[in-house]
Amino acid sequence: MLFQPSNISPDEINGSGTVDLTEGLAVSWQVNGDSAMTAYEIVFYSNDAASTKLYDTGKVQLTKPFWGVNYAGQTQFYTVTIPAATLNANGMTNGGEYKFIITQWWGAADSIAQSTASLLLGRDTPSVSIAGIASPLTGYSASFTGTYTQAQDDALMWVRWRICEIDSEGDRREPFLDTGKIYGTGELRVDYSGFLNSTEYSIILDVMTASGVEATSGWTDFNVEYDVATAAGQVTACQTKDGCVLVRWAQIETTQGYDVYRRTSGQSNLEKIQTVSRTVGELRDWSVCAGQRYTYYVFPTGPLAYLSQPTVSNEVAVQFWLWNIIEAAPNADGTYTAVASYFFRYGSGGVSEGQFSNNNSPTLPKNFTRYPTRQPETPNYLTGSVSGYIGKIGKDATYSDTLAQARALRNLSTSENTLFLRDPKGHFINIHTNQAVTVSVDHKSAAMPQTVTVSWAEVGETEGLKIISTPEDTFWPVDSVIFTSITVDPATGRLIWTTEENYTEGSILSLSGGGHLIQTAEDGFIIAGLAIENGNELEATVNIGGGNVHAGMAAIPTAAHGGFHEACEAGIPQPERERGLCAGQPDEKPEVESVYTGREPDRESAERAEAAGKRDAGKP
Repeated sequence: MLFQPSNISPDEINGSGTVDLTEGLAVSWQVNGDSAMTAYEIVFYSNDAASTKLYDTGKVQLTKPFWGVNYAGQTQFYTVTIPAATLNANGMTNGGEYKFIITQWWGAADSIAQSTASLLLGRDTPSVSIAGIASPLTGYSASFTGTYTQAQDDALMWVRWRICEIDSEGDRREPFLDTGKIYGTGELRVDYSGFLNSTEYSIILDVMTASGVEATSGWTDFNVEYDVATAAGQVTACQTKDGCVLVRWAQIETTQGYDVYRRTSGQSNLEKIQTVSRTVGELRDWSVCAGQRYTYYVFPTGPLAYLSQPTVSNEVAVQFWLWNIIEAAPNADGTYTAVASYFFRYGSGGVSEGQFSNNNSPTLPKNFTRYPTRQPETPNYLTGSVSGYIGKIGKDATYSDTLAQARALRNLSTSENTLFLRDPKGHFINIHTNQAVTVSVDHKSAAMPQTVTVSWAEVGETEGLKIISTPEDTFWPVDSVIFTSITVDPATGRLIWTTEENYTEGSILSLSGGGHLIQTAEDGFIIAGLAIENGNELEATVNIGGGNVHAGMAAIPTAAHGGFHEACEAGIPQPERERGLCAGQPDEKPEVESVYTGREPDRESAERAEAAGKRDAGKP
């Protein structure tokens, strides 16, 4: 005998009930039972209170019995196709709702009828298209729109946009932009900023109607071509000693600001780093990973068309040999601003990075077979630890750290900011502490180094996240040379440069072969500009967030100029924390040569500098 038909299509019960009746109708079902189906009948009704009968196939005798399972044990479906003309002639058109009942025979008098009718909706196939795209696009950003029509005005269930690159062989790569299925919107639009010059792309729009019908625009190809400034040195990028990338660019007087983008080597799109104000000419990118290569694009913004032309940096290869925890505050645009950075560079036997665990432990209960049953878990987050010395090796080759550094690391346990971990392998992980931060002191060593251990757990994604800092932010180290002093011995012409203990974040003053004072600095801080003021006063100036900190470092007596030269030739002793320096030539005023050009004074005040805990050292 036969049983009720199952897996019927079309049928709203299983989500296949919407069909375009202008294309005909295919009714299929699974035949169930230990007998073969010998005949069938399908009767169609209007889906209303009257259930008006519209069309009847009549009893159709099969020329060959149909079995629900074939010789190989595979389930078979029986399909009946009804032409569109027949449906239309019997009043079944798009826009209506209908139901049908299937009756199956396995003998002359043996039959079974479907107990619950199947429901179908007649709907015209929806149409989806993307509005015309200028090819080539002449900018790095664009807004794309689509149109959707459906004769019966079915609402949209979801929309999905995808954009990919077309390679040199004309093949589409994996999409670098995929919005996923966006529910609850009828606004067909997607904005993207980050197209790479001289590159071909393709875009597609997919939708699903409330009736469960999917439609697509198909792929649309387009090119991107825009001018790129070629002047050397307009944008420079370099890795700093702290593992971030320092990006500097030539500022434009007429711009309103800058959009800074980053390209990772091998990728065909640009990733936006940050939008900054017109007064900013540099930033630090803390979201770089060891083992990667990056190129930076700076797009001026403003009403003038030519400002869309970017300047492009050199490619910088990032590789650092330190472990770094970055503390950052979230911004409204989804980026992060670095507020602190903590480093593990050394340790007894080196920095210790504990094993990574993904914390997924499925259970394997035994059963009555040879093998257990695996019951999976859903957690898949990393945990680990990092342990090492927290200080630095200074320019005198000695190690030092402070209690304040250890305290700051302990305070991470209660920090409400977001934490990120980077390591030499290239990991970039959103973390927070999951155990107590521990500190131990090696009292057997004269330096008494502190070893700090931070245990952590992954708490979020880092894909696409950017962490930056600019001179307008509080976390931008300042050249500590402004807090040093230079005194002069008028009798000998000897200049004594006095620094604080553990002087590591400041310019180094030295002499050229001609007796000129030389300033050498690294990219780890805002570099002070040095100048001779008032005829004999050496002044250091640092721009901090729009404010200026001045430190008058030395009043140089005119009568001592000849002595400077004599002391240079004789050689000058360099006791601890003091360096003897000469400047100038006989009968000449001292000159200053700087590795970096000091910033022009800004129109803003030094309020931001004071808020950052910096002081105006004044003039002696």
